[in-house]
Amino acid sequence: MKKKEFFKACLAGDINRVLELNSKMKGDFVNQTGSYDYTDNMTPLMAALCANNQSVVDFLLNLDNVTLHNKDSSDMSALHYSCVHGASAETVALIAKKMPKHLINDGSDDDYSHSALEAAVRTGNKGAVCSLIL
Repeated sequence: MKKKEFFKACLAGDINRVLELNSKMKGDFVNQTGSYDYTDNMTPLMAALCANNQSVVDFLLNLDNVTLHNKDSSDMSALHYSCVHGASAETVALIAKKMPKHLINDGSDDDYSHSALEAAVRTGNKGAVCSLIL
């Protein structure tokens, strides 16, 4: 039950609840996946990025045990979420810096799986585009 509460608190941007639950759980659920809308396998970080909750995003990115290589059921990583949902250039750059390098330009040639850079271009996130190419 706390896993679902943690995920919902990240999505809602409730930093106080996120801090409280993380403390109680000792960071156990930071990389667990959940569902939101039509997307499965989202991490709490993806949920916070989706809702553009900067305080929660900052907290999660500063945890030692957060992993960034997970992908949701749409084959999107936290980097994709940061590009698509308008995260700041600084946030995109930090995620890209912490991600395994081979996943930064990960995507395929089909209509559904694109690299994070292509996602940033498609959504007009100029800050993300600059962060990824510089």
